[in-house]
Amino acid sequence: GLEIDPSYDMIGIPNWPVKERVARLPNYIEVVDRLLGNDTTTYEGEYWSVKDAVMRPRPVQSPRPPIVIAALGPKMLKITAKYADNWNTLSFAQTFDAQLAEIRERITRMDDNLAELGRKKADMRYSYQMFDPESRASGGEITYYRSTDAFLEKAEALIEAGMTELGLYFPLIDSQREVFERIGNEVLPMLKQKYAPA
Repeated sequence: GLEIDPSYDMIGIPNWPVKERVARLPNYIEVVDRLLGNDTTTYEGEYWSVKDAVMRPRPVQSPRPPIVIAALGPKMLKITAKYADNWNTLSFAQTFDAQLAEIRERITRMDDNLAELGRKKADMRYSYQMFDPESRASGGEITYYRSTDAFLEKAEALIEAGMTELGLYFPLIDSQREVFERIGNEVLPMLKQKYAPA
């Protein structure tokens, strides 16, 4: 079935089925990669083509900004391993332990995909969006903002599993802002120092 995505109508392109979106992605990434890395780009792909395309303004990063791809499933993990500089993922499992188990499996798969391509794990950032399945039912309370220790326990488990970046939700309820600020000011700097690459 088709996913509902209003952005397709907004920019006047078909709302492709998921299978076709996945098939189109490698061509799309190749175009973006070349546009960001070259003064002029000509490319002929199965789905996308450009001729003497110029991108202005030029990016500050050289050869281009990092490419981030969000991926959960096996096909997307293979595409991500080939093209991305940063892999972003999350888990919708209903407990943190189940999320962690799922993420560990994905990390192993991504590690294997990179190795098959001859890429080093150090060439890819692994980022995880810390989704809390309990927050909606609890009126917006995010469980990992109950205390700095609650956050630290989950964050360290994710880092030790292999994640190099963590994405956090802004607190939905005011009472959790103090813990959120302490995490930003105290816990994250400590984690950066503790887990800094040698």
